[in-house]
Amino acid sequence: MRKNREANGRSISSNAWDRLVGIVLVWLALSATSCGRADGTADSQKEAAAVQAEMNQAVQKVVAIVNQPVKVLPLDDGVEVFRISEPWFHPGAIMPEFRTVDIRKTQDLTYAKWHYVTCVLTPGVMFEGSELEFNSMTKFFYVDRSLPKKKLTEAEMVEINNLYRTIGRCQDRLLSLHAPRAIVIPQPGTGFSQQSGGFQPVGPTVSVHYGDLTLKAISGVPGRRMAMINNQTFMEGETAKVKSNDKQVEVTCKEIRVDSVVIMVDGKTQELKLGHH
Repeated sequence: MRKNREANGRSISSNAWDRLVGIVLVWLALSATSCGRADGTADSQKEAAAVQAEMNQAVQKVVAIVNQPVKVLPLDDGVEVFRISEPWFHPGAIMPEFRTVDIRKTQDLTYAKWHYVTCVLTPGVMFEGSELEFNSMTKFFYVDRSLPKKKLTEAEMVEINNLYRTIGRCQDRLLSLHAPRAIVIPQPGTGFSQQSGGFQPVGPTVSVHYGDLTLKAISGVPGRRMAMINNQTFMEGETAKVKSNDKQVEVTCKEIRVDSVVIMVDGKTQELKLGHH
């Protein structure tokens, strides 16, 4: 039985950012009917760059809060430890509805039921259950999924809510400018390794590899939903090239549902389901 688990962190060193060489570029596609005519003037381009920079700054602050380091303890066989037989998190994440979501309502403190917890990804170490959390509305920004996430305070969750509003406002403004909206976040970590007598998180791989088509995120409200498949974001009815198995595949997004999408590839229709935490 898999338990929800995740926590958040406040500060990431510059060295850590340097190690996070993988990035996810989420290009939220725009339709001409919803955006109107593009304004190609120098002023509009300058404004779009400034708005994108403001959004990037807000995203970086969210990532720093969500990925605060959690205290790691050596595994002690003399105490009761709840052992999870699966990784901390399932693949996939829901992109938050930045304009309205309140992450205080989705904070999950299931780990607090146990004094100490660990999982198959973190052998030889344990974590205090009362210091951990999972939150489906911050999972989109988890950097290293080989580690549990630190429990956020009320003040930190309020700050993230405010940063989400900034992100949503910037997205709306970029939409009105007919400019692409990119959210740049680090790739999740790939594992947990033992080095020099202690355990350290394994950094992300240098390059991003795509296997089969995978639904990574869904955001928005009915009628205005967006879905991210591998490295490409779609709105209903859009067609785009998606990288899969080191080649470009043409994908048409036919329908975006609550937790799945219906797509057409090479004339064949298939459904992709969102992975759960």
